[in-house]
Amino acid sequence: MAIEIDLRIPPCGPATEVAEFAAQCEEAGFDGVGIQDSQMLERDVFVSMAFAAQATKRIRISSAVINPVTRHISVLASAAKTVAELAPGRVEFWLGRGFSSVQTVGVRPATVKQMREAVLTLKRLLRGEEVSFNGATSRMRHGGADVPPIYIAAHGPRAIEMAGEVADGVLLQVGVHPKSVDVARQYLEAGAKRAGRDPSEIKIALTATTIIHEDQQQAREI
Repeated sequence: MAIEIDLRIPPCGPATEVAEFAAQCEEAGFDGVGIQDSQMLERDVFVSMAFAAQATKRIRISSAVINPVTRHISVLASAAKTVAELAPGRVEFWLGRGFSSVQTVGVRPATVKQMREAVLTLKRLLRGEEVSFNGATSRMRHGGADVPPIYIAAHGPRAIEMAGEVADGVLLQVGVHPKSVDVARQYLEAGAKRAGRDPSEIKIALTATTIIHEDQQQAREI
C-alpha cells in the first residue's frame, strides 16, 4: 500500500491565501491538507476549509484538529455538514482535546470522555438522528446518509483505545519510531475489539513533525 502524505496548514493568513496554498499542495502531489483550529491565533477553520475545498479538485480537506470545548457539538455538526457538501467524499473531520484553542481562552482541554461523546453525538447529528440536549430533543434537519469520516487525535493510551472504539480513524501523536507506533497500535486494537470492531477498518495517520531550515543541525535543535 502506498504511503499517503497530508500537510497540515495553519490558516494564519486570509482564507483566500490558505486556499491558494492548498491548491499548490494539490499541484505538488500531496494527498490532503489538514487545516488547524485555533481561533485566537489563526483564521476560522471551517471558512478556511470551505475556501480550500472550492480551490481544489482532488485532495482531502481535513480539520486538524477541532475540539468539542470551544464550540457546541450542534454547531460543529452544522459547520461540518456545510463544508462536506462543498467537496463530497474529500472532507474529513479530526477532533482532539483543544490545546491552543482552549489555552488562549482559559478553559480546560476536552477529556477522553468528552471526546468519546462528541464523536458519537456528531455522527448521530450528521446522520439526521434525534439527539437530546439538556432535556430538549432535536435533530439537524440537513443531516443525512453521507457522513464524513471522523478521526480522533490521540497520544495517550486511553484516548487511543477510545479511538478504536468509536472513530473512523486515528491521528497518532506518538512520533514515527516503529516501537512507539507498534505500542499505539496495540491500544487501538484493544479498543476496537472491546467494541466488537475490526481493527483493520480503522484508518491510521501518523504525525511527523517537520522543521524546514537551511541548516540541518539547527533544524534538529528546533
